[in-house]
Amino acid sequence: MYRLPLRFCSFWFENTAQGKLMLNLAFGQNKYYSDTMSVNIRRAQRQKTSQGVWSWKAPVGYLNEPKLRTIVPDPGRAPLVKEAFVLYASGQYTLTRLRETMNAKGLRSVENRVMSLSRYQTMLKSSFYYGVFVLHGEMHPGAHEPLVTKELFDTVQQVMTRRSKPNTLRLKYYVYRGLLRCGECGCVITVETQKGHNYLRCTKRRKTDCSQRYVREEKATAQMAALLASASLPDDAADWMVEQLRHEQRETDGGRDEFRRDTLKEIKRIDAKLDRLTAAYLDTGAFSADDFRKRKEESLGKKRTLLDKIAAIAEADELRFEPVIRFVNGSKQMKCVAARGEPQELRSAIEKVGSNLTVQNRKVGWEPRGAWKLVVNAGRFAQPETRAAAAAARGAGETDHLSNKCCGQDEIRTRRELLESIKAFFKDNPGWE
Repeated sequence: MYRLPLRFCSFWFENTAQGKLMLNLAFGQNKYYSDTMSVNIRRAQRQKTSQGVWSWKAPVGYLNEPKLRTIVPDPGRAPLVKEAFVLYASGQYTLTRLRETMNAKGLRSVENRVMSLSRYQTMLKSSFYYGVFVLHGEMHPGAHEPLVTKELFDTVQQVMTRRSKPNTLRLKYYVYRGLLRCGECGCVITVETQKGHNYLRCTKRRKTDCSQRYVREEKATAQMAALLASASLPDDAADWMVEQLRHEQRETDGGRDEFRRDTLKEIKRIDAKLDRLTAAYLDTGAFSADDFRKRKEESLGKKRTLLDKIAAIAEADELRFEPVIRFVNGSKQMKCVAARGEPQELRSAIEKVGSNLTVQNRKVGWEPRGAWKLVVNAGRFAQPETRAAAAAARGAGETDHLSNKCCGQDEIRTRRELLESIKAFFKDNPGWE
């Protein structure tokens, strides 16, 4: 049976011995061209990888730059990705709650779709966001701008590991469970629902005849909001303090050249060590593949930590002024959290500001933490509508030594005294926030 020839636009192959030979030659030539192109592409990818360039599709928070053929932070998504890391590192957010929060704020995937829980988990576990990436099981330093620090990334991994442990005990969720203790016997305050309302009461495990009665959750929320408002600075006072701090920051010589030089020398030493390690592995086979990857990842982790330190030093006196500025601005916002009165947000804020929360005679008491105690004790700065509640929280025997109205130089002197006290506290307690 005669078969028709195989025809194309510019050539054809007859169903003969010569036609079949030419067809096989064309197939071989095409296969050679395809394999050569694959080799060249892989070589170019290895070269870009050695330069720290990610050659594939950018993850969430980054954009592919077609002209430079690299990736850059996405101005819309990058701040949201960083916020997601910060929120999860706080330990107050599950993956489900984090997804709901960030979706509401507009975080979307590269395809502009709502991300699933697995996408959030993959994002939080990706080392790409602190400046390194893993390719074929090997870690490489990235040339892209990191969105988070190595320290923040490690904190996220610790929180994720802790949350991955099975929790067999499933209790009904209450916002204030485990937050307060009884002021009389010291037992934990539990929460229960009766007739559609939540009530806080003493468990009475140590002292069965404890005289403390229940208190409605709504009343406890209002009292905690008043306590939180007492730790808030008025806008004018906070703005004045921030302006003073910025002025001092500009006048202060923030040069830490010696430390920066030593850090750069250490980074060069690590780079040289990586070169020797790679040469020993490729040339002499001194290490196994697993041992080589382990040593390389350890060195890259140290290098990334040192680079984070240099980035922090690049800000003139950030370690000296920025924590105080953040504290002042945070104190300025506490009255807004108290005014909203949202229980979950209120609990997170009051755990940050105070400790040893107690309930006695249906009154919520606390002990302000660290620098917050300075603001609470300076009751002059509490908002007018909450001063009475703040005074009651401090105790009937204490006086509000700044409650007298002052203005002009006295006002500035009072603000300056409080600011100096806050600065002295942060100087004596570095790293406290």
